[in-house]
Amino acid sequence: MKIILSRPAGFCAGVQRAYDLIKNNYARTQKPVYILGRLVHNTHIIRRLKKWGIKTISNPYGIKKGTVIIPSHGFDPKITALLKSKKIKIINTTCPKVSQVMAKARLLKKQSKTILIFGDKSHPEVKAINQAVNNQGLVFSNIKELQTFLNTKIAKNQRLSLISQTTQNIDHLKRIKEILSAKTPGVQVFNTICPATHIRQNQAKKLAKKADVMLVIGSPISANSNRLFQICKKNNSRAFFVDKAAQIKKQWFNAKDVVGISTGASTPQNIIKQIIKKLKTCKSS
Repeated sequence: MKIILSRPAGFCAGVQRAYDLIKNNYARTQKPVYILGRLVHNTHIIRRLKKWGIKTISNPYGIKKGTVIIPSHGFDPKITALLKSKKIKIINTTCPKVSQVMAKARLLKKQSKTILIFGDKSHPEVKAINQAVNNQGLVFSNIKELQTFLNTKIAKNQRLSLISQTTQNIDHLKRIKEILSAKTPGVQVFNTICPATHIRQNQAKKLAKKADVMLVIGSPISANSNRLFQICKKNNSRAFFVDKAAQIKKQWFNAKDVVGISTGASTPQNIIKQIIKKLKTCKSS
């Protein structure tokens, strides 16, 4: 058995920045410490923050003191402004790439554009982007929903601009661009998918095509990890999605298999190492 780890692996730059901001500031920050939702979509990191004493909340209105962490996916700018007015200390871990998309959305709104947002409707990043323009964007998750907008909510001469969630599938975005350009000439399409996401997806696709077995390591709650798995499964029928070493099953593998591994953007390095260690026991059995 040969094990190939796709690169990049583990935390992306935005997740690493968010984690470091908390790790480096937690000890000396004003307590209690709250986080607005999940820092990142990884169960191992969520448990780690809980052990540190960080409380997860969804409604910050009752907070009177302490520190509030804005997660890496961003949050409603109105909430951030409210916390500042109450003199609550803020640790803003919003990924710079997400902040750029939020800024782009605000600029397009000022230009009186109709803003289409390609992303998962329930995802906190997509919500934050739309909240940056007072929820006036048209959010869609797939081509069918886009077609509905084109048929019911968008006039032929309407000035359209498209932005997307930073972790969306680049191939899907290209198809959406083709559809929009054919139906609404003059539409602006901004590729706001994070370059690191594009690279990770592309490398996963290449590895899945040549590996006998493909593993994607990430949490089920992680959108980017799920997309990696979808890409790998499309290109390799023996693709499996795991969150921890205990989920590995020896019957997935044959003695001379080439095993490829791709990891979500919020997957900790120690989990990757544990899974590779477990794979080596399958190898020797």
